[in-house]
Amino acid sequence: MFMQFISDSHLKNLQYLGAGENNLTSIPQEIGTLEKLETLYINDNANLHNLPYELALCSKLQIMSIENCPLSMIPSEIVAHGPSLVIQYLKVQGPYCSM
Repeated sequence: MFMQFISDSHLKNLQYLGAGENNLTSIPQEIGTLEKLETLYINDNANLHNLPYELALCSKLQIMSIENCPLSMIPSEIVAHGPSLVIQYLKVQGPYCSM
């Protein structure tokens, strides 16, 4: 359902996405198509262990709430320093890193 929601072409102008407290297990790669996304709330998803590298394509993303998400696939020292470092990690580690 979440992936179908993101795939809809009329969402290209989406600036805010609230998906907290939804028992998400993953975020689809298609999130990278939300080029105007500025705010992402995915907090309190106890089974969310990873974020897609495609989040790095959301160049306008300024606020990301990841509280109470285990994110065990991202180094804990990165997660401990907050969302801005997580986004930077995804940019550097992913295939979308610009040189």
